Amino acid sequence: MMNTVLDQINRMDASEINRVVEAIKSRRNSLSYATNATLRVGDIVSWMRRDGSTITGSVKKVNQKTVIVNERNGPIWKVSSSMLTPLSIGG
Repeated sequence: MMNTVLDQINRMDASEINRVVEAIKSRRNSLSYATNATLRVGDIVSWMRRDGSTITGSVKKVNQKTVIVNERNGPIWKVSSSMLTPLSIGG
């Protein structure tokens, strides 16, 4: 399916690409709100960094689109909720 999508994108003109970008932004927002509805302070979550490594921490605060996560024995991160994977509830 992904190859089909990428092939279609390669055939699009600028206005069609702009429509796809807006649809992607809208879907990301929907995913963020859906994830935020399930997260609570103390939940254990993980996410993947750009370098491919996985970070795990506990939710410190849930904002509208981002989540403040306290990495165990490490820094505090502000992460987009769409990037988070819940691991356990309430730590």
